[in-house]
Amino acid sequence: MAYRGAPENGIADRSIEALVSRVHLPERRERVTKRETEMRDTVAATMGGATHTERFAVGTRIGGREVIGFLGEGGSSELWVVALRGPRGETQALQAVKRARPGAPTAARIREMLVREGQLARRVRHPNVVRVEGVLLHDGEPLVLMELVRGVSLARISALLRTRGVRLPIGWVATLGAALARGLHAAHICRDSAGRPLGLVHRDVSPSNAVLGFDGVPRLLDFGVAKPTAHQPESVAFRGTLSYAAPEQLRGETVGPPADVHGLGAVLVELVTGARPFGRAKFLELCERRG
Repeated sequence: MAYRGAPENGIADRSIEALVSRVHLPERRERVTKRETEMRDTVAATMGGATHTERFAVGTRIGGREVIGFLGEGGSSELWVVALRGPRGETQALQAVKRARPGAPTAARIREMLVREGQLARRVRHPNVVRVEGVLLHDGEPLVLMELVRGVSLARISALLRTRGVRLPIGWVATLGAALARGLHAAHICRDSAGRPLGLVHRDVSPSNAVLGFDGVPRLLDFGVAKPTAHQPESVAFRGTLSYAAPEQLRGETVGPPADVHGLGAVLVELVTGARPFGRAKFLELCERRG
């Protein structure tokens, strides 16, 4: 099985195949019908055969698309796989939709963030950024529609390789980092509908928000806490992941692109060394300085 990616955007060598074999990823399915079957099996296994009244049911129709599987969930949101259907019911593409997790205490606030994420992230077009198509409405609920990337997060890669005592070659990580940096740059220079620079900052660059595709291309994702700093004041509330947040972000100061560069650097150090460069002790030290 070969994993191919454009050299300027990813890592196009056999190290991808070796890495994927180490983390025991499932084999890639080439036919859409087989992928759909696999997704349906995942739903059954994940949900244990029970149907939560607030969860999507497999087969739910959303604007010409059909829900075919549950992909995963975080603390505030969940991802579902949808199939874009043609006029005869044929599958034209598989995509992902992100929604607020049912029952979350701050679901209303999360829905507001999803709308903003869809509006902002759709303006970023780059091979190293997961493509966001916009926002769909289903029974009044906003859903972020995005491309479905088949791959594995850098968080999972880091955790599994750390468990096995495996270290990634520095050159391999440098190539990956350069690709993600290009994706970040595309976000930093994107413009609004009037052509004005947005000053968009991701603010949560972490291993969980980067995925290495089976095609060998690393991509940034989840602009849920991103902010167009050129047009809006900085929020008092902290948004991001503590271990990868820049010092100015932890201190509640206005953040810009350097904060994203800091996060990416912390991710790359972790991939090379197998350890987070800024642990709890460093975080507490920065908090004391903030006080």
